[in-house]
Amino acid sequence: MNQVALRRLIGGGVLVWVVCTVVLMTHPMPPRQRVDAQAAPTMTPTAAATAEVVPEQLARPVVYLPLIQRGQGTAPTLESVPLPDSAATARYARWNWDEFGMYDIGGTQRFVPLAYKRGYDAVQGSPESTIILGFGSQLEPGRVTEGGQLIDEWSVLLPPNDSIENRIDYEQLQIKDRDWVIRISEFFINGYVDNPNHSRTTIAIGTANANYAWECNNEGFVDQLWNLAGQEWRNMIEEIRVSGNKVSLAGANDIEPWDEVDGPGGWVACGLGAVFWIDGYELALPVNSSDRDYLSDNMLNFGNNGWAVYGDPQWTQFQVFRVFMGEDIIRGHPQIYCPGNIENDDERDWVTIVERFAGPSVRFDGVTSENAGSFVCGILRSLTWQQSWEDFYQALNTINGLNASFLKSSVSSFYLPPRDEDMP
Repeated sequence: MNQVALRRLIGGGVLVWVVCTVVLMTHPMPPRQRVDAQAAPTMTPTAAATAEVVPEQLARPVVYLPLIQRGQGTAPTLESVPLPDSAATARYARWNWDEFGMYDIGGTQRFVPLAYKRGYDAVQGSPESTIILGFGSQLEPGRVTEGGQLIDEWSVLLPPNDSIENRIDYEQLQIKDRDWVIRISEFFINGYVDNPNHSRTTIAIGTANANYAWECNNEGFVDQLWNLAGQEWRNMIEEIRVSGNKVSLAGANDIEPWDEVDGPGGWVACGLGAVFWIDGYELALPVNSSDRDYLSDNMLNFGNNGWAVYGDPQWTQFQVFRVFMGEDIIRGHPQIYCPGNIENDDERDWVTIVERFAGPSVRFDGVTSENAGSFVCGILRSLTWQQSWEDFYQALNTINGLNASFLKSSVSSFYLPPRDEDMP
């Protein structure tokens, strides 16, 4: 999601909407710790197996496999990856999605929750498909909100609704506990599964790294909550139940700098915090989930290029590589919203990062688009989903010898028709 349009000033204070879901707390939270940040080493493609040094408090046995996977024989060219036939739905859960009502479900009026209706009507992309369902920013136990509400378990702050103007009303409606998130996810998934026109797809339950209360400084300290939140986020995914064989369930995170609240020199969701979150998510993966074939280890990153948007020192190119391509579980789905050179030449910077760290075997699962649904690009509308796809892959096509075998013909798009009343 873009980092300009996602900000709302309500009642004189800053509340930021983010795409997220809540994390389950399975054990008492240990005391919060400040962790010394350590800069990532500069890497070349031949040194791609070397990872950033993780602070001792969060270290664990990890083997980073080489990411230069050169194909056997003749690799397919980028031109062999077709423009998708259609884009998949990406949307944000709303506070009223648990309300039941009479809705048209396949030509029959049925009394179902709104989340079920949204899942039934979700658009499945073709030929590849990932549907993104986002829930808002994570709130840790013990947090006291700006409205004075004490959070006693991992919860979420849902994306803001323009019709909610009062801060207290906002918090009462938008803060939801983890059981609510699980229930809404299951309603949505059941709606998708029950539509006879739907075939197998991936549904990614989304969060974001816009955790403004957590310290994050590449050159100073990062809060241990970043790592704990990644673990708890995956724990929550584990509790969502899926019936049938149409859905592969994955996690997701909209990873961005989120620096627009304080402006230059203010708080930034730094690269190291994002790396720690992913480390926590991976640490919580089950040893054996064979009894749940629908459960995927994958984590979709549908954020943007933090280094291109914010730059050093709070983001490095290597950290962007890490959170989009640098782990086996990550599926990069970068936001490509604006025409070139409107805010930054994002596609060019992706080329730089791919050339420096990923080599010819780049691994993207598609792109995320706004489908011309906002003016985040200034006076111009954002790109259509077709333009988002074409701009990104034309830029990547400038890389000599690029192997397209890890690129998918997939777009996940916000603002797909119909433009429902609860869309942002």
